[in-house]
Amino acid sequence: MTEKWSDAETIYREVLKREPRAAFARQGLEKASHRARLHQQLDHYLQDPERVYSSEPLANAEKLLAAASEPPPGEPLLVEKIERLKALVTQARIPVAVTLESDGQTRVSVYHVGNLGVFIDHQLELTPGTYTVVGSRAGYRDVRKTLTVRPGSSPLSLDIRCEEPI
Repeated sequence: MTEKWSDAETIYREVLKREPRAAFARQGLEKASHRARLHQQLDHYLQDPERVYSSEPLANAEKLLAAASEPPPGEPLLVEKIERLKALVTQARIPVAVTLESDGQTRVSVYHVGNLGVFIDHQLELTPGTYTVVGSRAGYRDVRKTLTVRPGSSPLSLDIRCEEPI
């Protein structure tokens, strides 16, 4: 089997146009449509792996994997896509060590993580994704930096301090 589910859908629809009561075509169309939709949903994540670095898409990817269950033998392409998405989801859950460095006077916060306060250096672990780190200090211009955490990356370091007086 070549797993060309969209082609199979087209064929079953043609059969049903000619013979609307053909049970095999109705059943075949239902299966082909389900499989085509499953491949499309898997491709949605596999074509942009960073999508699973956000909590809601990650939860949706996990639901998709649970619904996909075990593909039947003879569908190696489906098996491969499911395994790739499982690996992405696993990697997206593994935190990476991050060190934030500051001047002991700048108040630092990381969006979607929390206010970290004032410090010289602060250690934390972040799951893969893109974070906005903001520094603020009375009488100084706020600083905003983007921190991108990739799965499996070595420990990261980011310096955040307000140095430009207003």
